[in-house]
Amino acid sequence: MVRGGHAWVYRQYMTDRSLLPLEAEARAARRGLWSLPERERIPPWAWRRQQRRR
Repeated sequence: MVRGGHAWVYRQYMTDRSLLPLEAEARAARRGLWSLPERERIPPWAWRRQQRRR
């Protein structure tokens, strides 16, 4: 999922550091969510925080 740009690497709970280069590769290739304009990319942890405030 990370390689295809369909998931973020959640650094707070990351146990597998090999995911970081995969995320960087997906970002550079603008795959998946990385193809969206930056203002439309909302990390899951930020989205959940917004939902709790509602």
